[in-house]
Amino acid sequence: MISIHYPRTIADLKPGDHLCCLYETEDERRALLTPYLRQGLERGEKVLYIVDAHTIEVVQGYLRDDGLEVEPYQASGQLSILTVDDAYMREGIFDADGMIALLRSETDRALAEGYAAQRVTSEMTWVLRGLPGSERFIEYESKLNTFLPGSRCQAICQYDRRRFDPAVLLDVLATHPIIAVGTDLYDNFYYIPTTEFLGLDRPGATLRRWLDNLAERKEAEEALRDSEQKYRTLLDNIPQRVFYKDRNSVYLAVNPSYARDLGRMPDEVVGKTDYDLFPPEMADKYRSDDRRIIETATSEEIDEPYPLGGEVRVVHTLKAPVRASDGAITGVLGIFWDITERKRAEEERERLLADLQRWAAELDTTITSIADGVLIYDPRGEIVRMNPAAERILGYSPEQRELPLAERMRLLCIETLDGKPFPPEEQPAVRAFRGERAWGVVMVIRLPDGRAIWVSSSGAPIRLPSGDLLGAVVTLTDITVQHQLQEQREDLLRAVSHDLRAPLTIILGQAQLLGGMLEKAGLTGPERRSAEAVVTGAKRMNVMIQDLVDSVRLEAGQLRLEKRPVELRSFVSDLLDRSVGVIEIGRVRVEIPPNLPPVSADANRLETILTNLLSNALKHSSPDTEVKVTAKATDGEVVVSVADRGVGIAPEDLPHMFERYYRAKAARKTEGLGLGLYISRMLVGAHGGRIWAESQPGKGSTFSFTLPVA
Repeated sequence: MISIHYPRTIADLKPGDHLCCLYETEDERRALLTPYLRQGLERGEKVLYIVDAHTIEVVQGYLRDDGLEVEPYQASGQLSILTVDDAYMREGIFDADGMIALLRSETDRALAEGYAAQRVTSEMTWVLRGLPGSERFIEYESKLNTFLPGSRCQAICQYDRRRFDPAVLLDVLATHPIIAVGTDLYDNFYYIPTTEFLGLDRPGATLRRWLDNLAERKEAEEALRDSEQKYRTLLDNIPQRVFYKDRNSVYLAVNPSYARDLGRMPDEVVGKTDYDLFPPEMADKYRSDDRRIIETATSEEIDEPYPLGGEVRVVHTLKAPVRASDGAITGVLGIFWDITERKRAEEERERLLADLQRWAAELDTTITSIADGVLIYDPRGEIVRMNPAAERILGYSPEQRELPLAERMRLLCIETLDGKPFPPEEQPAVRAFRGERAWGVVMVIRLPDGRAIWVSSSGAPIRLPSGDLLGAVVTLTDITVQHQLQEQREDLLRAVSHDLRAPLTIILGQAQLLGGMLEKAGLTGPERRSAEAVVTGAKRMNVMIQDLVDSVRLEAGQLRLEKRPVELRSFVSDLLDRSVGVIEIGRVRVEIPPNLPPVSADANRLETILTNLLSNALKHSSPDTEVKVTAKATDGEVVVSVADRGVGIAPEDLPHMFERYYRAKAARKTEGLGLGLYISRMLVGAHGGRIWAESQPGKGSTFSFTLPVA
């Protein structure tokens, strides 16, 4: 079946179309034919005009008056104007098939000459002159419907309604699929296909065709009503607001959603303008938008204010021009919906994004500026961020940074503190990817240039709130300078411990030998006291050296404890027995219950703690007062206390008593380095215990510490 194209305007006509022009005035005819001819020429089609009632000059005048130069088109052959004798009557008698053959030949020639199509129009008044064969013109009109569809030719047949009998025009109506009445084009319900029209039973065919048309019309009307009902149901129930205005912005229709916003029924809005419904400034804006859309003939999407429920909301409005069938703009169709919450969400998102960008910039600046190296890895182990300190420590090139984690690790020579290869699986970055945390892992990184960098490295996994691994972060603290200082301190410690003690041992030995010799010689006067003073000074010097060595080793974590169960009652008794001549043991009273549980302690270090506390108590209390040692068990630990009845400690000194080199105001002239209590605190801490002091000025002080039960 050949499909028929039904245009709506002259500009929509295409090759294959066949229509008749029924006109009553010259203006109607001219208004249709002038654009038809002009469009054909401008589209590169060949145009053939067959004149009869008008002259060639009249047709040329139509185009000239429309601003088109006719002569170049006629000279090139694109526009041909023929008479009836040159076309229909070229053989002296009209032959329908011969005329169709002529049109086919002209179309083929036009295409061969490079034209896009053939366009034909003819004045049909010639059939009224009774020319030979003209009685067959209606057969010709019907047969054109077997030639034109599917071809590159289109045709308009012109009929003056003032001159043709209505009966003839009914046949004309039946043989043209498209009718032009004036400048209006119609799909022709009364068209009868050629086979039926030229058949033996034309009245029967016409009746069947009209009855079929009636049924089709009824079906189309029902479909249209169905469609309108669906459209109406949709408009009545969608939450979006819909309106239709004319060119003067007068409402022609609104849906219930829009009317409800206005507190009215839809028919109460029809006929009103925005000035009847909104504040003047809003109405001005709405009217301006409507005018712009009509003038530019384009659709627009607008975010605009909209009063609703006592507040001004934000709506997203889509406005589009409405066109009539001839293309003229008749009004504006709009649909809008409330986007206030979305706008607020977008503003909040923008605010959060700005905050996030600021935080990211602050974090980036922080990471860049800190002295420690920072590396951030993605889940695949690729470096996504490395600050300058890390670049300096690791020395990765840009290419090496792109290598997988395992390969990057192999590029570095990483050693333990004793010079052995550091196990890759124990490196903080690898442990972090196993979900572990690593703190303060000390490693030695040997660079290709031979330098060794000591680092303290930590690593931790980066997880989402869901627990999924997002990556890892690793920090590198360059402790090379601290290590060098530690080595220098060790050298100094060895020098102090050995080089100072060696001559001190000689001095002490010689002083003790001299004292013995003086005693044998019976010299007990100033000479003997001088020898004893040398011995006492040498011993005091030895204690200070030991305190200094112990404090350094404790701070460096190099002091090892050999813990074992210690029974405090017997331990303190034995300590006092061995301290005869060193401290005033006669002033010390021990009150330790016999059933006290043993403690877990290093005996040598425990002796240092007790000796320091006893010496301190005896030194800062009157010779005629006693110093009491007590102990009690509580909550898995033993509390040991040393109490004196001395001058006490001032409140402002009490918080600082265990600081290195600190001396209370009342004891600023006391001999020693001020390390005894500091060393005691470090030793107690190494055992996992606590140490503190309590004092009342003028009544004495109590120093207590705890040790875990064995």
